[in-house]
Amino acid sequence: MRENAKEILDKLWDYLSTLSFLEKYEEQRSFRYQDDNYKGLIQFNDDDTIDLAISIRKTHENVYYLHLEPVQYDTDLELVRKYFSYLRLDPDSTSDQGEAEPIKILLVCNFGMSAGYLTSMIGERLKDVNVDFIFEPISQYSISDVNTDDYDFIFLLPPCEYLSESWRNIYGKKVIRMKRADFSKWNVNHVVEAAIDLMKLKKRGK
Repeated sequence: MRENAKEILDKLWDYLSTLSFLEKYEEQRSFRYQDDNYKGLIQFNDDDTIDLAISIRKTHENVYYLHLEPVQYDTDLELVRKYFSYLRLDPDSTSDQGEAEPIKILLVCNFGMSAGYLTSMIGERLKDVNVDFIFEPISQYSISDVNTDDYDFIFLLPPCEYLSESWRNIYGKKVIRMKRADFSKWNVNHVVEAAIDLMKLKKRGK
């Protein structure tokens, strides 16, 4: 059975977002790589396809090109990994996964119900993403009952965004405001992407 192309693209985007050797360009929907010899480009197109290209850095000569039309995630992922093998990159050893401790995130809303529902949706989405996250829902009124030092980030859902300034004074930069559009549409993909980006910045010490 043919998988949905957009779902495959979302999974591939999330996978590529975990690789620390790639630079992500959100607006261009692309990833780029550069070393002393090669430049790589992975471009997500509007027609639900992906172009993977490699050129020699000094001469700009194209040495690798693949136009990928998603059919099945596992098969398409293997093609992407072959692309990295040309660059002699090993995603398994250079990705941002495999840490001893998972990234822990609190989802905060007024009474915990919306956060709980969102957490369950995220749990389903994380089954397709090669990153180690723990999302936990909580009511804003119960924040004093947990040790926030045990968590890497605190996501405030829009109903609680008015708390962001006062909470940042208490808990620091780990307090993040969730985008209203993502909350209103229950856009789990964007929430997971935001978490992945924050994880990468944290591991780079930014």
